[in-house]
Amino acid sequence: MDNLELLLIVFAVVLILVAILAAVIGYFWASSATKSTLLKQIKEQGSAAFKQAQEQLQVWKEQELSVVRKQIYDAARGQVIQEMQDQVRKWQETELKQMRQQIWDVLSKEATVSLEKWKAEAENEIRKDAIDKSQSVTMGKMTEHIVPYLPGFGFNPADA
Repeated sequence: MDNLELLLIVFAVVLILVAILAAVIGYFWASSATKSTLLKQIKEQGSAAFKQAQEQLQVWKEQELSVVRKQIYDAARGQVIQEMQDQVRKWQETELKQMRQQIWDVLSKEATVSLEKWKAEAENEIRKDAIDKSQSVTMGKMTEHIVPYLPGFGFNPADA
């Protein structure tokens, strides 16, 4: 995704440069044609017209330069804004990743603590249950061996 954003930024910069170059070439081309026409008129009308034409050319030149400067400024400003937005987006993504990792770490620690607590509690119950069952089994075996020898047992103890 970063490569695509970088490619888009490079493409935008190239487009801006081409637009600026086209404006400058157009200015000089138009300016050259206008100058040629005015020079012909100056030769015909004399020095007064020449001064007026020079003043007009200077005004046009300043107007065109002002327009070109404004376009360059706007283009550079747009690029700076885009770069700042990209930096903010990257910063937000980084912060979000860090927050997710911190939350994951806290939840993992809580789960580990809960598991250890459960193990400790369950271990005592499991041990008690095992002891109870062992005693029941031992008592049953003792009963099986002793009952045939008790008075009132109506069968042969060898058969039991």
